[in-house]
Amino acid sequence: MKLLRAWTWEILQTLAAMIALLLIGKGIEQRAWYKGHRIIIFNRNYNWFTKIFASCALGYFIFLPTGTSIITLVHEYGHCKQSARLGPLYLFFIGIPSITRHLIARHWRKTEKKNNDEIVVWYYSAFPEKQADILGGVIWENGKRVLEID
Repeated sequence: MKLLRAWTWEILQTLAAMIALLLIGKGIEQRAWYKGHRIIIFNRNYNWFTKIFASCALGYFIFLPTGTSIITLVHEYGHCKQSARLGPLYLFFIGIPSITRHLIARHWRKTEKKNNDEIVVWYYSAFPEKQADILGGVIWENGKRVLEID
């Protein structure tokens, strides 16, 4: 069912994922599965693209640099749920705001010399990141992001 949805309702994300796979190329170190989604783990230092590419969910695919935390995986799974809900609107309503917040956080860290914890709180405190955390099963406990225990 997810594969069918990937080639219909989530076709834009699937096409973007295919482009990412081509650009990552032989930088892929491992493939795995998480709740029916294909995980692609890549070497961050393989080429120019992998150096700028961050953790990302594109429909059926979750892209993670080597050494990424389980909390990030679960967060990206939350983005997969957003993608399933929004279909062709996902890149516009989730992807662009998410990338924008990511770039602001990176720039903020470099220019303002902010504490990394402060940047993490800012980044995950608003839409669409906060919703992805909730949908994936990441919660805030004592000022830290932790996995929700069923």
